Amino acid sequence: MARGWKLPDWTCRRFEIASLFATDELDSKPPRPPLFSASFSSSSLTLSITSALSNTSTPMTFHTTITYPSSGTPPFPVLIAFDGLSLPVPSTIATITLPVSSLAQQNSLSSRGIGDFYTLYGSSASAGALTAFTWGVSRMIDALELTPSAQIDTTRIGVTGSSRSGKGALVTGALDSRVALTIPQESGSGGTDCWRLSDALFARGLVTQTASEIVQENVWFARLFEEFANTTVDRLPVDHHMLMGLVAPRGLLVIDNH
Repeated sequence: MARGWKLPDWTCRRFEIASLFATDELDSKPPRPPLFSASFSSSSLTLSITSALSNTSTPMTFHTTITYPSSGTPPFPVLIAFDGLSLPVPSTIATITLPVSSLAQQNSLSSRGIGDFYTLYGSSASAGALTAFTWGVSRMIDALELTPSAQIDTTRIGVTGSSRSGKGALVTGALDSRVALTIPQESGSGGTDCWRLSDALFARGLVTQTASEIVQENVWFARLFEEFANTTVDRLPVDHHMLMGLVAPRGLLVIDNH
């Protein structure tokens, strides 16, 4: 936050910045559908979701397993890991693995519109895979809030991921204020690296991934971002230092290397 700002000022500015990312890079994350339920049994959390926008009335059913810590007192803090853990976790913290590719496939450009998120919202939905991953975590948090028997402290939720999953973890922490700690690992361009800096490094002969390359490789971002990526990112009203800023005043731990 800028010096002298109060929290209500930042709440308003945060909404403005998030709206710009939705307009120019990520597209909007859908809210929780009205037909949503969750159940918990043993260590299994089950979500049942039906969207009014879907072409089918068959709900999407999503199962995930909570791995409980070997010590500590419930309710436990939890770390949600995109596609598996890639860092050590204290023995007092529960973990949940989010299989992100089931929400949105991310193999190549032909993956766009494939996955459970697009089954609900249509294969032509313009949101990219990162927004779909964020939506999935938000629904998982909804489910944890609805199932106190899971013994998870929903005020102490962290998200993490490495490489492409690090991009997803950062976007999730930026867009869902219920995430208390965001840990992107080696997320690179499109994660904690700014688009403008990636272009500047590339122009100086350093091997780095640029926005124009990313949109030709995969479907992490919305189609509307291609207008900037294929011309010049200098026209973007935002960059990823601002995406990291959206996490404030909550915790952000960036793990990177050269």
